Amino acid sequence: MKLLFTALFLLHNISFSQMSQLLDIQEEITVQAESASQAQDKAQQEILEKFVQKFSIDLIGEKKYEQNKLAIRQFAVKDSGKFAPVMKSQVKEEAGQFVVSVNMKVSASNLRQLFEKAGYLSSDV
Repeated sequence: MKLLFTALFLLHNISFSQMSQLLDIQEEITVQAESASQAQDKAQQEILEKFVQKFSIDLIGEKKYEQNKLAIRQFAVKDSGKFAPVMKSQVKEEAGQFVVSVNMKVSASNLRQLFEKAGYLSSDV
């Protein structure tokens, strides 16, 4: 019983530590789509790509980002669950368009690790 309590305590501390490192991103954008779910997906993707672009430029520089833009977008979309574990959104339809409010939690340290793993932080990429 004591071992179980200790394990739960450690797991709680680990998850609390990880949560304290998450950045909160809130944005509202207007998108055109055929359905609310499509609008939601489109908005989340667009906001995520903007974050990755800004983070990339800050981390590796604009020149290196432009040279590797497509590859960075591909791995960022594929691995978005590793650095953006929480994405919530609300969709409203207004005048034939959808207004989507997106709230996402993003781990800059996890995204940085993905950049390291992909080799973008080495000087020869």
